[in-house]
Amino acid sequence: MLEDTPDDPDIPYLIAGNYSEHVTEQVEYILDHNPELEAIAFANNNMAKAGYRVCAARDLLVGYDIAITGFDDIDHAKTMEPPLTSVSHSSFQFSYQALQNALMLCQGKKPQSCRMSAIFHQRSSCGCQLHTGFTTLRHISMEQLRKCLPKDAITARLGGDEFVSFILTDILKHSDAILYEEKVKRRASIKK
Repeated sequence: MLEDTPDDPDIPYLIAGNYSEHVTEQVEYILDHNPELEAIAFANNNMAKAGYRVCAARDLLVGYDIAITGFDDIDHAKTMEPPLTSVSHSSFQFSYQALQNALMLCQGKKPQSCRMSAIFHQRSSCGCQLHTGFTTLRHISMEQLRKCLPKDAITARLGGDEFVSFILTDILKHSDAILYEEKVKRRASIKK
């Protein structure tokens, strides 16, 4: 809870979280108390998910009205909407070094300080639009796709401009599926 979070007076805007998606209260607090805030850097991607939810509830567009970044670059980061800018590192290398330092402490030795490599994954959530008109393109593409498919089709966005659709129909033979695919392609080319 906020009363338990030691804010550092030398670092304004620092709020402690619990590394889960359950930091909604902390995100709301920082936005309420800093209306001019332009960016939030989360300590991991799970907390960034809460940031996305709070921003959506406030009609703030991530990557446009506010920049958000995460850390650890777990798989869902690139499929978030918009894709989350994040940093990845080697969990194995990090854990190995922590174990080595723990063993040194047990032996009465001073632990070693070291730097570990990390990789920056720049995506649209940081406000640096990698895909010009990304949000508009996404909505247009989805609408165009839906117009070409039957009403009972289930469509999902994989990331960027990649979509997958499940068509619930009575296609029993492979040749029927090929004919249906051609029909959808014709519809898509007509409705541009």
